[in-house]
Parts: sequence; C-alpha cells; structure tokens
Amino acid sequence: MGRRIAERPMAVLRPRDRLGAMCVFEVDTVLGQAWSPGSQVWQAGVALSREGGILHLARTYDRAAPAALDMLAAALDGRFGAVRQIAGPVRIEAGVLVCDPWSISADRLLVPDLAEPDGPGPRVPLASLAPEQSPLEQAQALLAGALHSGRRAFEPATAGTGQRIKVLLETTGHVATAARLSAWLDARDNRIGSFGAAMVWIAAMAEDPGLKTFEPT
Repeated sequence: MGRRIAERPMAVLRPRDRLGAMCVFEVDTVLGQAWSPGSQVWQAGVALSREGGILHLARTYDRAAPAALDMLAAALDGRFGAVRQIAGPVRIEAGVLVCDPWSISADRLLVPDLAEPDGPGPRVPLASLAPEQSPLEQAQALLAGALHSGRRAFEPATAGTGQRIKVLLETTGHVATAARLSAWLDARDNRIGSFGAAMVWIAAMAEDPGLKTFEPT
C-alpha cells in the first residue's frame, strides 16, 4: 500500500479523484493515541491484521465537526468496543503511511464528522515535544499547548517537560528566557501575566536570534 501511494504521480498530474487514496484497513490492535494541543492534531497508531504493519492516524481539529476528535479518542479507548476496521484517505508523511479516519467500525459504525457532542471525551496523553526542535521552539510549543488546553489540564503532563526545557535553555545560553519560563511554571498568582511575559519574550527571541546577545550570562 505504501509503495502504491508513494509511486503515484504528483497531485497536479493526477486525475481529480477525491476517493483515489481511500482505503479500508482491518485492525488487530490499538497501539495508543496522543494529542498535540499547539497544532490541534489528534494522532494514533494501530497494528493492522495479517502482519500488515503499523498504520498511523491523524486528524486536525475542524470547527465544522467539533465532536469528531472526542469520538475518535473514545473509539480508540474502547468505549464502543474493539476497533475492527478503519477507513479513510491515506498519504505518505515522513516516510510512513498516515490515514485520516473518516469512519471506524467497532460494535457500531462511527463517523467522526457526524458525531454529536456527548460529554467530555477520554483524557488523551499529550504528544511529546520533538527532540529535533531548538530549545526556543520547544518552549514555544510548550506554551502553545498550555494556551489551547488550559493550564489546569496541562500541568500534570508538563511538570517534567517544562523543567527539562528550562534547563536546556540555560545550558544553551538563554538564561533570561529560562527565567521567564520558570516564572510561569512556578507562578501561583498572576499566572496570566507571567504566561504573557514568557510568550512575548520567547516569540521575540525566536524571530530574531540576535537578541540572545542581550541575555545575561
């Protein structure tokens, strides 16, 4: 399947066919799922039947289908029974096969885009920050995640990550940046103010690395 997708002509040369990459996969095991609050992307992985390898799933939040991600998370959490099949268009991304799940077959057929809000979905682990990102990029991603998910929900998953990024900033010479991040992580009062100060400072540093010369050593 991956080879067939990879060998297709580029999009501008292919006939317009919205269902050309549509596939149905038989699922053996759900491997896990994660949520990237900054980019608003839900991700998951499943092992396919008959030693078909691993299929990656990804869906970006769409305001036109506000309950879609909750249904996907609940389905892979087993709320509707064992996942048997997943259908949707596939693509190659970073060398792996990725499917945008349009429907899931469990004890009943689930169509995420048609889902109605039905209470909170299961708590999905936060996706790990990519280690290849620079310290400033990791700090930006951390703050973006907190902005989207809310600090109360975000704190349990980032207690260790925030401190790790703070140390990484310090060891790479971003002492003032680390101090602002630390002030937000440790804040008990004026959390909004410390968050804003860290966000603005880190955004400025990321846009103009030359500002690093103004950081104390």
